[in-house]
Amino acid sequence: MPVLTLTPDARVVTLTGLLLAGCSGMPLASAVHARWLKGRGVRIVPTHVLTLGVVVVTGTALLGPGWIGNLVADPTGGSGPASWTGWVPWAAAGAAGVVVFAVAAPLDLAICRAYQARHRPTVATAARRPVEGAARLRPVGLAAGRPAAALNNRVASNRRWSPTAHDRELHVGLAWLLASAAAEECSFRGFVLHQVAAFPGWDRAVAIAAVTMAFALSHLFFGWIQVLAKLPLSVLATAAALATGSVLAPLVGHVLFNLQAWQRRPRTAAAPTPRP
Repeated sequence: MPVLTLTPDARVVTLTGLLLAGCSGMPLASAVHARWLKGRGVRIVPTHVLTLGVVVVTGTALLGPGWIGNLVADPTGGSGPASWTGWVPWAAAGAAGVVVFAVAAPLDLAICRAYQARHRPTVATAARRPVEGAARLRPVGLAAGRPAAALNNRVASNRRWSPTAHDRELHVGLAWLLASAAAEECSFRGFVLHQVAAFPGWDRAVAIAAVTMAFALSHLFFGWIQVLAKLPLSVLATAAALATGSVLAPLVGHVLFNLQAWQRRPRTAAAPTPRP
């Protein structure tokens, strides 16, 4: 009598691990950063880009580059941007990305400003709990559009904001910020979405919703308000990817989004040089 044994498919196991890693890029990057790279002076955003880059490259090696321009095609050769010719479909995908940015960026800013207006500490509250407030408040994200002095109440006697180590961790160069957008889109709306879009029936809808929420939750590093603020970007980028069948649309929208975030980043004024 034959004995049935479970023989795991190494390829399936690897893909499952890659999908989980792609949906938890920032927590995974935070663990890698704290354990191995922080002591070497590497910041969290480059670590995040590197982590997602490994996921995307490994997934592409296993599946091929079809996810780049053919997210919704079926295995029998369905239509999609990968089979399109000419520049019109790609221009349409780029235009969809601009629409994603034009809608998501104001919503992100409005959510952050509404939260700030509701939770702005009063003078009496700051006087009662100056130490606790200094310990608890922190920046709510690069796209909040707040002036530097309003980010927290760690202000010196000359009323100049003094950034903490956490604050400086968020200040990255433009190149890394744009690379982060590309890495996140290639992971969430590229490799991962390409896999879950092939699920049948309601499993597909649930998986797509989970990926959309996972992107918003990946911003928990910046505070819960940023999870809510990034949800419109995630929904619009996912919809654009599915509608166009290409990762180009969400990539363009996210890059423009991060570009605006970099332009709105809080800037610290240099302390005045004391006169001799």
